Formats: sequence, C-alpha cells, structure tokens
Amino acid sequence: ARVGLVVKHLHQPDVLANGVRLEAFDRQVRVGAAYVPVPAALTVNAAVDADLTATPTAFGNARHLAAGGELWIRRRLGVRGGISVNTIDELRQSLSAGASVAFQTGLFIDGHITRGDDEATQGWGLDLRVTF
Repeated sequence: ARVGLVVKHLHQPDVLANGVRLEAFDRQVRVGAAYVPVPAALTVNAAVDADLTATPTAFGNARHLAAGGELWIRRRLGVRGGISVNTIDELRQSLSAGASVAFQTGLFIDGHITRGDDEATQGWGLDLRVTF
C-alpha cells in the first residue's frame, strides 16, 4: 500500500509585472492511496485520491474525487480505467481509459483518453516514457 500527499503553491505565490500583481496562486492539496502489489505475471493495481481544496478553473470551481484500476500483463502491457467526480458546484463526472506498451525494458508508449461532463478534465494524450 502507498499513501501520498501533494501540496502545490505552498506559499501562495503572486505573479508580478512591474510591481503590479497580475495573478495569485491559491494553495492546492490532494491526498491519495494505492494498492500496488509485487509485480507478477498478472498484476492488478488500484488507487483513490481526492482534492482537499477547491481550485478555480475556466469551467468553474473544481474539487475532484477519483478512483481507478490498472491491469499489467508481464510488465509489458498495461490497461487502465477510472472515474473522476467534481464534488463542488455542479456535479460533473468523467471516465478515463488508457494503455501502455513496453516495447523494450524501461521504454513505454502510453496513451489515454478522458471524456465526460467535466470539461476541465477532457482530453487525450500519447507519449513516450522512459523508466529506470
């Protein structure tokens, strides 16, 4: 099991231009927990995390609660899925799916897509990841 805490903008910094305050960043806090067993031929991971603070976005305020799972086959092919719900203002949910393929030890191609009612979380991505 793993537990984590992330705090962004700890000192709530300001963005200044010629001494004029343009933007202030509010502190953001997120907590999470995951079950990550010892890798085997078939490994299942699960995680849950939650924002403890609200964050203003272009689509309204956001405070997310999320959960997901991941299945790895021989540490070469991973498939994952999850759900996220915005718990502040209007209730909005999103579903996500993704996959990873290791075509060489430590070298992965990852892809993901997120769709749903929460416009702030919608998107897709494709990347090359190196691990060691």
